[in-house]
Parts: sequence; C-alpha cells; structure tokens
Amino acid sequence: MAKPLRALIVEDSADDAALLLRELRQGGYDPDFKLVDTAEAFGAELEKGGWEIIISDYSMPGFSGLEALELLKKTGVDLPFILVSGTIGEDVAVEAMKAGAHDYIMKGVWTRLVPAIKRELREAEVRKERKTAGNELKKIQQRISAILKSVGEGIIVVGTDSRIHYVNQELLNIFGYTLEELIGQDITQLMPEKYRAPHVAGLTRYLDGAPPRILGRRIELEGLKKDGTVFSLELRVEETTTEEKNIIFTGAIRDITERKMAEQALQDKDNQLNNLLSNVNAIILEGDPLNIYYVGGQVEKLLGYPREKWFEDPDGPVGFWNKLLHPKDKHKVDLCSQAIKNGRNHSFEYRMMTSGGVYKWFYDSVTVEVDKGVPIKARSIIMDITKRKQAEENLSRLSTAIECAAESVLVTDVEGVIRYVNPAFKNVSGYSPKEVLGQTPRVLKSGKQDDSYYQNLWETITHGEVWRGHVVNKRKNGEMYEEESTISPIKDSSGVITGFVAVKRDVTKEALLEKEIRQTQKMNAIGAMAGGIAHDFNNILMPIIGYATILQETGNLDAETKSYIESISNAGRRAKELIKQIMTFSRRSEHSFQPIEIYHILKEALILQRAAIPSTIRIEEDMDSRVGVIMADPTQMHQVITNLSTNAAYAMKETGGVMKITLKTVELEKDIQDTQGGPSDKKYLLFSVSDTGSGMSQDILGNIFDPFFTTKPEGEGTGMGLAVVHGIIKNHGGLLEVESIVGKGSTFKVYIPKLEIESVDTPPEEDIAQRGDERILLVDDEELITSMLKETLEKLGYHVTSFTSSVKALEVFQADSAAFDVVITDMTMPEMTGDKLSIEILKLRKDIPVIVMTGFSNLISFKKAKDIGIRELVSKPISPMELSEIIHRVMAQAE
Repeated sequence: MAKPLRALIVEDSADDAALLLRELRQGGYDPDFKLVDTAEAFGAELEKGGWEIIISDYSMPGFSGLEALELLKKTGVDLPFILVSGTIGEDVAVEAMKAGAHDYIMKGVWTRLVPAIKRELREAEVRKERKTAGNELKKIQQRISAILKSVGEGIIVVGTDSRIHYVNQELLNIFGYTLEELIGQDITQLMPEKYRAPHVAGLTRYLDGAPPRILGRRIELEGLKKDGTVFSLELRVEETTTEEKNIIFTGAIRDITERKMAEQALQDKDNQLNNLLSNVNAIILEGDPLNIYYVGGQVEKLLGYPREKWFEDPDGPVGFWNKLLHPKDKHKVDLCSQAIKNGRNHSFEYRMMTSGGVYKWFYDSVTVEVDKGVPIKARSIIMDITKRKQAEENLSRLSTAIECAAESVLVTDVEGVIRYVNPAFKNVSGYSPKEVLGQTPRVLKSGKQDDSYYQNLWETITHGEVWRGHVVNKRKNGEMYEEESTISPIKDSSGVITGFVAVKRDVTKEALLEKEIRQTQKMNAIGAMAGGIAHDFNNILMPIIGYATILQETGNLDAETKSYIESISNAGRRAKELIKQIMTFSRRSEHSFQPIEIYHILKEALILQRAAIPSTIRIEEDMDSRVGVIMADPTQMHQVITNLSTNAAYAMKETGGVMKITLKTVELEKDIQDTQGGPSDKKYLLFSVSDTGSGMSQDILGNIFDPFFTTKPEGEGTGMGLAVVHGIIKNHGGLLEVESIVGKGSTFKVYIPKLEIESVDTPPEEDIAQRGDERILLVDDEELITSMLKETLEKLGYHVTSFTSSVKALEVFQADSAAFDVVITDMTMPEMTGDKLSIEILKLRKDIPVIVMTGFSNLISFKKAKDIGIRELVSKPISPMELSEIIHRVMAQAE
C-alpha cells in the first residue's frame, strides 16, 4: 500500500513535475502535493503548514531554489529541503548544501530521489525527537534553576579539577560576577590569596584518599568579590558522584558580613565601655539606692570641685550633688531615684553649676545591678554635653529659619537620596516631604538639561566645591519652573563629605520677564533690520519687475524666452511679497483699514490656494456667508489666510488629509479673555484653519511665532509666515489661538472684532491700461529705475523728462514750472529728499500733482505726505502699469 507524503513542489515545468511525481509513486509514495513557482505562492503555503518535505527546482524564471530555501529558513520550520536541477555543477550544489539544503538531485537521475527522501524524513523525525527531548530537559532544568534561585544561599558546583560548573543567581549577587565570568573558571578566583594554596593542597590530599576535613559541616571563611572586597562567609560542602562516575562538590555559601560586623560591634562596645570606665572624660558615681560612695573620673576637670569636696559636705555626696543641680532640673533627679529603686536603668539630661558659677549641661546614664529582684548597686556615667546642647540650640534656631524661609531647602546624603525638605519646597514643587523623602532630585527632572549638565554638577559637589547654576525643573502637576540653585557639600569635622544641601530660589517669573524683554529687543532689532534693507531691496526689485514687464510686451519672442521672462517676473513678485511680509511683521508699513466682508476674502484666497494644494488634500468649508463685517486691511487678511492654509497644506504634503476652513460669529470664551486680554463685551468673527497633519510638540509651539523660526528644511520656508500672521492679528485688535496634538494635527483660530454693520458696498474694479500724453518730471537717484520708467511711460504716450539728481530736477522746474503736468519723485535721495523736493515744487506751483515713491523711509508717512500736499505716496516696487493708473487718477483729481 502506497505511503502518503505531503510534498510542496517548487517547479515551473509541468513536465519535470510530472516526472518527479511519477518517480515518487514508483517509489511507494502517494504524494499529496502542491505545485508553486513564485515566492508569494511558496510563502503562502509555508504559512498554511502541514508539509513533510519540500522539493524545489534550482532555477526558474521568476524564482529560485535558493530563494525558496532562504524563505524557509526565515520561518524557523524544520522541513527537509531537496534541490533538483539539470544544470548546476558540483560546486554550486556544494554551496547549496552549505546554505542549508539537505540534498540535491540531478534531473534525469531520479533513482536517487526516493532514497534521499526516505533518509531525510528519517533524519527529520530524529531531529524532532531530539528537540522534544531537549525541550523536556530544558523544562526540568528550568524547574531546578527556579528552585536554586529561590534558595536564600549561594549555590556553586565544582569539579575535581577545581573548575566551576554551575552557580545560582544568589551566588552571583554575593560575589558581584556575571554567569559568563565564572563558569569554567577556577574556584580560587573567589578566594583571598591566603586560602588558595591550602585549597589546592587539601583537594589533592582528598583525591589521593585522605579523609575529608570540611565535607558535611559548616565553616566560616573569607571570600573575594569581583571588586576586590574581602568578606566573611559561611560554607557547607557536599560531595556527589554523577552518572558518569565523576565526583563533583556542591557548596552552599552565605554572606555573614553583617553578622560578623554586629559581633565585632558588640565586642568593640564592651572594649569601649571598659576603656571608658578606666579613663573616661566623664564623672563616675557609684552607690546604692540611697547613698553615693564613689566619685571619680574627671569630676574636678568638668565641675571644678575636687572629689573630696563631695564627701566633706554635711549632707554627704548626695546632698552636695543636689546643691549643684539647676532648680528647674531637680524633678528629673527624683524620677531617676524612683527608677533606681524599681531596679530600672535610666538616663536623663540636666544642668549642674561649676565652681565658676556657670551652669553646664550633662548627660547621665545610670545602670542598676539587681540581685533577686532587689537593686543593690547603681553606676552613673555623667558626660559634659554643653557644646552639644549649644549646637542643638543653634540648630533649632537654624531649623526655624529654614522652615520659615521662602527659598526651597533640600538636603541629601552622599548618594543623592533626599533626607530633608523645608515647607517652601512643597510650595514651589507641589511635592510633600513624604512624597520625596527617600527619592532623589531626579523626581524634579524636566529633561531641559542634558546628562552632561548634571554630570558637571555632580562632579563639582562631590569634589567638595560649591555649584551654582540655573535649572529648569518640573512641578508635581507637570508645569515647568526655573530655579537659581546653590548646592554645597556637607562635611564632618575631618573634612569627609556626608551629604549635600541645596538652596533654591524660584525665578520663573523673573525668567519669563527676562524672556519678554529679550523678545522685545529681538523684535525691535528685526524691525530695524527690516526697515534698513527694505529701501535698497525695493529699489533693486523695481527695475527687475519693470524690465520684465517691458519684455513681456515685446513681440516676436519664442516660447522659451517668454517662459524665462515669466519666471523673472514671478520671482520679482515673490520677493516683493516677502518684503511686504517683513514690513508687516516689523509694523513699519502702513495699511488701509476699511470695513470688509471677510467671507469674500476667504473665498478668494481659497480659490487661489486650491491650485497650489495637492489633490491628496481635501478642503472642507464650513463658512457662514452672512457673518458680517470687520474693520481690516483686505491685503493683510488675505495674507493671513494664505499663510495659514499654506502651512496646513505643508503639514499634510506627505500623507494627504483634510484641511477644514471655518467661519462663524462667536462671543469670546472666558478663558481666552483672561489669558489674552480680549474685551468681553464684543462679538468676534472666528475663522479657523485645521489640518490632520503631524501636529506640533509643546517645545515647537513655544517658538512658532518667533521670526525666522521654521521646522521646514532649508530652502522650503523663511520662518516669517506665522510671525507675520501674529503681527497682523495683533494690529487688528484680534486674538490668535493654537491647538495641536502630535500625530493628530493642528488648528489655528483667529478672532477679529465684529462691526455692527452687516455688509459693505464694493465698487467694481477696473483693469484697463491707462495711456496719456501728460508731461512728467521723473526724479530718482537710481539710473536703472529712471531709465526703465521713462521708457515704459513714453510707450504709453507720456512725455518724460528724467533726472537722477533732485537738485538738478528742481533747477529745471524752477526755470520753467509750466513745462510739466505731473511730478514723480523718489523719497530717499542724496542732496535733497523727495519730501523736501515736493515742498519746493509746490511752493512754485500749488496745483501740480506730485507723486512720491518710496522703497521705505521713516521720514515720510501718508499723513505727512497729505499735509505737504503730495497727491499719492506709493511703495516700491511698482510696475509701470500701476504707476500709469496712479498718474491717471491724480490728473483726474486735478481737473
């Protein structure tokens, strides 16, 4: 009867597969097979499982036998794997075997197939049985290991060669080694030098037949830890013969260091007591419950009275002693006398007067000997504790001062474990003493300082020096706070550091104020820088934009040239907008505030933005078209919306997502009123921009409105977008709120005060190039600007007389003021500025329209220009077409 065989066959040739199956059937197998020829199909079958053997072709068009072998090895499944091929050589076959194949068969030599399969199936079964047996053995070993780990003693197994075969975890803990460091090593590694030679000699004698000296009993020795520490241990050794007739020694070891130390301490105490009684710096009194019959020690040194004085007193030594006592302490002596009569030891503190009339503090330790329940003898050892009491009083005063101090005081031991905190510590950190005692100051760690900062602190104080510095810590409620800390080492009388004390002052408010001052200074500096570069930059941009416009209107240009010109023009416009953003941020540009319906601005901005936003981002609108009117600059509002939506799109550029735009009327929430100072009696228009991007951490949120701060790669952002938005909203009397969750997204909410009117009438816009034949006096110290404007204005029909010198232009105008219909002048020029030139010209002809252009100047404003009589004040860069419209407008006004 044919034997079933579950075979996974990797083969792309149906004919070869048929030959292989025929050979299996002729060899006595009934194959239940699956034929695959791709990695995906092979992997799917491996995942299903249930196969007994894999037979794979070596080479296939899209898959190979070696790739199949690697996939099998990654699963960890132990299956016989046989390669078949009609092309591979012996060297390739050897490499395949090294890679993990169990055998290889040449196509056409099928007679080896069935024997190879039978052999590999047998070997697979043997491997399976070994694995099962190994798993059982491992379970037994784990149970034994668990028992040995739970034993409260160190266990060690050593062979007759003195090599370590086994140790449990407790032994590793005792000696300080890892398992790898001990297994196979000589046990003398764990012995102090004085034990090593005797151990070798004793082991040799025992193996030669001498009777054992330490087997079966507990002995006390010394051990050697990894760090070189010699310690006391208790050892019990037993001998065992293994199944292989090998002798092993099992030792149970217990660290008795603490017990030996306690025994030594007790012995030392006895010795100290004996020494104390013989030569102690104390007063010794001995007697019975009623009398004192011995006065000794340093009585004269401590009190100033010779011992004879005690016995010369009419009331005896007891009466003399009572006369020396402070009146307020006499009741303590009565209590002591009662304790002696009851056979109880007693100790107390009291004051006695010296021969110099000064009271000293003493500590009296009374020991009572009792015989058959009756006290028969008492001994007092009386020690001067005046300095200690004074120190305690000083310490009490110091403690009171510390307890009442506004600064936090924290005391640790030499390991940095907190042993004391004063009440101010709880007021600042939020932690009660109970919560931090036994902890380390790391409980306050904020993560704002790196490990090197704390390493420097620790090295400073552990070297006995005082550390002073600024630390950002975290309160119990998670808030950050800043402290000025002084940490000093505490030293004993011998100069050894016994702990550390930290005095810390909460400077959070001062730090915030300092940060605000720095921010103000930074903003002023940036504002000054913005004004400084605007004039020159706008003068540079004006001829670029102007000449690009001239080229665009030139006929007979090929497509490539037109594309280049368009790129130049676009770059100029982007630079112009960047300068506008900088000037808006620095609050150095004036804007036109007027009633506007923000809904229309939003819609216009979104239409423009849709073309630039990837299709993977869906825009959702929830806007009320009837929200009403705000007082604002339309251009700036457009800028706010553009900047916020651009940022939202950038946050989702990799993953796509949803951008939601909301517009509605709201009343300001109370928490926003409190934190941002908005008036509570106003209604606001709220428009928000939300994204489902990556969100921002708290650290980033704290900096997003700083100028030039950006998280974008270099070249992808200026860092001005949100700074501009913040400045615009503030100038509009509005509020800006940000919510962000890492991994979820961000929402920017803009609140603008609402006007009481519901709508505004918007006049229709005209976009018609204005031509004319007026005579223009053009003045600008930049040759490129005058040349460009002269050329373009003359193409529009105007008659232009241009000058790069304001003084020369004034001379010409003075000579014939009727020769000109309109004057166009730059503001910032050497010799004579544009406003001064305008004043002189208007003195000669009050009716002539004057247009002043400025790249930027602190010397002119719209109000000042109007007061002078200037008809238009325009900002550079301005295109020739825009300038022609302004000329047309001022000429119409003049008529």
